[in-house]
Amino acid sequence: VKTLHPNIFAGILARGDREDDLEVLAEHGIDQLELIVVNLYPFASVISRDGCTADDAIELIDIGGPSLVRAAAKNHAFTAVITDPNQYDAAAAAISRGGTTLAERRLFAAQAFECTAEYDAVIARWMAGHAGLVAGGSQPVSSEGRPDEPPLPTRLTLSLERRLPLRYGENPHQSAAMYAPADTHFGLAGLKQLSGKELSYNNLLDLDAAVRIAGLIQNSGAAVIKHTNPCGAASAATIDEALEAAMAADPTSAFGSIVAVNRIFDAAAAECLLKPGMFVEVIAAPAFTAEAVEALKTRPAWKASVRLVEVPPGDPWSPTAGLELRSVAGAMLAQRPDETPDDPAAWQVVTQEAPAAVL
Repeated sequence: VKTLHPNIFAGILARGDREDDLEVLAEHGIDQLELIVVNLYPFASVISRDGCTADDAIELIDIGGPSLVRAAAKNHAFTAVITDPNQYDAAAAAISRGGTTLAERRLFAAQAFECTAEYDAVIARWMAGHAGLVAGGSQPVSSEGRPDEPPLPTRLTLSLERRLPLRYGENPHQSAAMYAPADTHFGLAGLKQLSGKELSYNNLLDLDAAVRIAGLIQNSGAAVIKHTNPCGAASAATIDEALEAAMAADPTSAFGSIVAVNRIFDAAAAECLLKPGMFVEVIAAPAFTAEAVEALKTRPAWKASVRLVEVPPGDPWSPTAGLELRSVAGAMLAQRPDETPDDPAAWQVVTQEAPAAVL
């Protein structure tokens, strides 16, 4: 907190067109500060590391940095504030030509307030998780009609960063992107695309459904999705056996589908998708072997189109987990995920052939 000093804040907040402000600076020998550059403590990246303790996280809650940023952003009429290394080139160019313009300082100020808002939102989510609240929520209230469930918050704080620009939205004329909290790196927020074309909005909707189903399977499992509808799902001793069974459930619909497995995708699994007449849009797995990637990128006719995507498994104890959100006109709907385990004994088989075993 060395920067929390009246002389520093006076230099930042002094208004250059006010004689009384300038007289105070002169009286106390304070220089007017025209440029403030701050890199906040990396709270989000630290809490995402394995083994991060509560003490580690609390130590990285920046105090002086956000105060400097907010002061400079407030007085952007006279003070420029830089909060992101990506702004350095623009700031340097402005300085080289004589100084920043008001329009540039106003833009930097808006980005500065976005920076501190996101920073506080990440801290709030982390604190909420440790306080037993829904991530990003505060002031819990009772769940009407569901006393067995934890309460929902009266307020949700959302701060999302763009993680992935998408080819297009639900339709080709709609622009789209995927956003995630800065401190979230599991599930689709942490996906890594190994090959293929850019992902689309619809690809991610299907991918979400496929990953969720595959993640429910305890053994080696596979799920096949087309237009968010399950075409097949299977459990087996190995991934290739599960994948072959899942694809066989509805081979016609499986053409051009999204496939997800819950184990490492190996060469044997790749062979299941390299059969004549087969084509898939996206293959998702926690990881791929080098042999599987090589086979899928070189052998099929659709090798240039298929997207190979690594999706890290989710952490059920993450403080960013807890609610499903959906936008409606002018509002957001929130509900707790449907995590009630299925009871196979209650399932009703409506076909002549019953499954040999449950997933």
